[in-house]
Amino acid sequence: MKAIPAHYINAICDTLIHSLWLGILLSVAAGLMVLCTRKASPQIRYNLLLTGLGLFAGSVLFIFLRQLLATEPSLSLTAAPPVSLPAFASTPINAKPGNWADITLLLRTHANAIVLIWLAIVLARTLQLLTGLQSLYFLRRRHITAISREWEERVKVLALQLGIKRMISIAESGLAKVPIVVGHLKPLILIPAGLITAMPPAGIEAMLIHELAHIRRRDYLVNLLVSSVEIVFFFNPAVLWVASLIREERENCCDDIALAHTGSKSAYINALVACHEYQLTAPAYAMAFSGRKDNLLGRVKRMLSNSNPSLNIIERAVLAVGLLTAVLFTAAFSNADKLQKLVAKVAHPAVIKADPITPVVSIRTAQANLRTSQTNLRTSKANLRTSRANIRTSQANLRTSKANIRTGEANLRTSQYNLQHQAYAATPYPVNYKPYNDDTNREKLTAALIADGVINKKEDLRSFKLSDKEFIVNDEKIPDEIYQKYRKAFVKSPEPGKKGSWSWMFNYDEKTTKINLPDSSLNLALAFNA
Repeated sequence: MKAIPAHYINAICDTLIHSLWLGILLSVAAGLMVLCTRKASPQIRYNLLLTGLGLFAGSVLFIFLRQLLATEPSLSLTAAPPVSLPAFASTPINAKPGNWADITLLLRTHANAIVLIWLAIVLARTLQLLTGLQSLYFLRRRHITAISREWEERVKVLALQLGIKRMISIAESGLAKVPIVVGHLKPLILIPAGLITAMPPAGIEAMLIHELAHIRRRDYLVNLLVSSVEIVFFFNPAVLWVASLIREERENCCDDIALAHTGSKSAYINALVACHEYQLTAPAYAMAFSGRKDNLLGRVKRMLSNSNPSLNIIERAVLAVGLLTAVLFTAAFSNADKLQKLVAKVAHPAVIKADPITPVVSIRTAQANLRTSQTNLRTSKANLRTSRANIRTSQANLRTSKANIRTGEANLRTSQYNLQHQAYAATPYPVNYKPYNDDTNREKLTAALIADGVINKKEDLRSFKLSDKEFIVNDEKIPDEIYQKYRKAFVKSPEPGKKGSWSWMFNYDEKTTKINLPDSSLNLALAFNA
């Protein structure tokens, strides 16, 4: 701290103090905005909150520069080290300050300790931010597998539809537990391993549109800037609250973009719930799809009701207390004499009768509000369980549909075989032709194949074709020396004076496609080509 000039320390200390009442103004403005824009689009609310935070940061920077110039020794004669304030130092310890300047002087006497503690916490949180960015660096380089070409092309098409001209990559990650976007200049969409196979294509597409919306809006860069403001003003509850509102509206904006392109609220909500079941933890500085656990229900309610959430009871109470405190402090330090007279009158020994009914009514009202909150929580949990049950039912219906499709394909193959068999049956036989449909010949052929070592057992004979030109067993051509033996034993010569070819086929197709026939007695076919 000795290496930092005293006027810099005083300027930082004064700026931190002034940021508190600026935070009260920011919180009041944000609260009024939330109350007045329930029917507005999330994009308008997001822009207003981001503008308010930017104005706050700009005002704090202006105050710092002004305080720095005012306390610099070369430009101001009133600036002095804390130890050179004999008038204030002689003030008793139990004396109450009468105005804002006295409080400023009091805090300035401890400026070194205040700035030291603030700087230490800022450095620690900055290290935490850098660690988070380092984890994102490893996340996009470890346990990454390429995704199917079909989805890569689909991401390109969706990016063009959203007006994104940058190159966007997509991959499956063995570390990510929820779909996220990493990077700003070279964005990468990471999908948890196995999520694509577990979700329907409509849900996957809705999820990708949500992540592409983050890329189009440059949310990754904005999130880093908001996180930096949170690090500097970690002690200011207003800044932390407005930053949380910005993150909620950011997700709402992306939800609206995804709904506008998919057109199905049910499919998108099912995708949210499915991703939430995969989610355990998500990196703090990446754009995650499902969001926080306590924010999922609010997002679903907003999409179903088409209405933005308002301030809850706690937020309204804190906002009212903060506003009342600011008014009281302002009035107190601007009218110190009047306040002392008021305190004297209140301290006068007078009997004040209290109403015993008011505390009882307040307690009962608080208990009723607590019971109402518990009932709402149980209802929300029941709705979440119902949504999960609906998802499991949809998955079961999908499996049933796939089984029906497989059954239909089997029936189709059987029908095709029946048509082929009818065509064979309708083929006119030559004059004096006797069908070669004798199972004895097939048994003899099978026994010969086992004896010659072509097959090991009867069940190994899946198909064969024996003709006057070749011998094929189980789609493999038999050598010529073995074929001549079987030709002499089984192939029939054409009748004298007639030309043609002779073939004997069992479960064989000329197009090398096997036909599994349901009846073994129909597995024998004889074809003559005149």
